Amino acid sequence: GRAGKRGEAYTLFTPADADALRSIAQVIRRAGCPIEPWMMELKKPGAQKRRDLKRHGIKRPHINLMKEAAEQQAKQARERQRAAKAAKEEEEAEDGNGSEDEEAELAVEEEADAAEADLGTLAAFLTAQWEKKQDDEGLGSVL
Repeated sequence: GRAGKRGEAYTLFTPADADALRSIAQVIRRAGCPIEPWMMELKKPGAQKRRDLKRHGIKRPHINLMKEAAEQQAKQARERQRAAKAAKEEEEAEDGNGSEDEEAELAVEEEADAAEADLGTLAAFLTAQWEKKQDDEGLGSVL
């Protein structure tokens, strides 16, 4: 509407409204507004159609109210949280496989450290042997 102010008003209709369009045109005409002649030439709805319209009205899609919109937003937020939680759990599960890889890496590092220690021990042994030989020959320690 125009809230009591002057101006133009447009009445929009869909094919579903076509049966009631003639009745709407009559209401507009009785209000003293001009209507297109073709609107009055439309067929009158039959008794059965009028009865159905009176009982059931025109089927229209549901419009969200503020409360329903808030509930829908809350539902979407819960779904986002569930999805985030599922993604986090999946990532942790992958990290679980990753921890096996980390354990394998640690085992390799420990083996390398042990080998280094063995090499260190071997080097110390060889150095000691060499020094002993040098001492036996009277050359002294060079290291």
